[in-house]
Amino acid sequence: MGPQDFLGVTAAVNDKVYISSNNSSTNDTMPHPPTVTCFDPAIKAPCAGWTPQADGGPNATRILAIFTERDAADNAIGVCTVAGQSTTDAPVVTCHRFDGTIHPTPPGLQDIFPSGGKGSVVFQPADIVYSQRHRLYFPFYTEDYKFPGNTLCYSWTAQAACPGYPQPAGHPLVNGGKTLDYGYVFYQPTGCLFGSGHFGWIFGVHPTNGTSTC
Repeated sequence: MGPQDFLGVTAAVNDKVYISSNNSSTNDTMPHPPTVTCFDPAIKAPCAGWTPQADGGPNATRILAIFTERDAADNAIGVCTVAGQSTTDAPVVTCHRFDGTIHPTPPGLQDIFPSGGKGSVVFQPADIVYSQRHRLYFPFYTEDYKFPGNTLCYSWTAQAACPGYPQPAGHPLVNGGKTLDYGYVFYQPTGCLFGSGHFGWIFGVHPTNGTSTC
């Protein structure tokens, strides 16, 4: 689907490697919808039960987020993807069991992704344990700037959107709110997420209330 300018993401989950492949505007040798597949390094072959799967529906543009699915007891039970959309629809979450079968998404996970902005983009979430709560923080924006850079939070512990966290949380004190978030890292000594995005600003994200100071 290359051979150059690969547009996708890889994630290690449950000793397997999950890989997405997305259409490039000019360099595809085989046009295809956003697709995710699984590789088992132990046997150097595709994962048992897996074939390449087109997640995200007919308007999907890119799968740039792949992450472990967990239950309320914090057990890894599957792998999920988020696909951005070319329309104003919300990004689409798809979850797979480890055998490749699709099953319902965890309660409230799909609901944290807003609709209304055209050309949604979601990158790999920061996966952290903070104050004994296991959470994901998703970088999110839309290409029409309806959402110019926001953080979305989901709690595996609560199996719901993070309690008390604004959805979506913007960064109005940083570049007028235009951050086009790419990703976050968690700095344990201060209990703060640090993010950056398309415009090169580095900013803080408070893990409890989403503000730019922590």
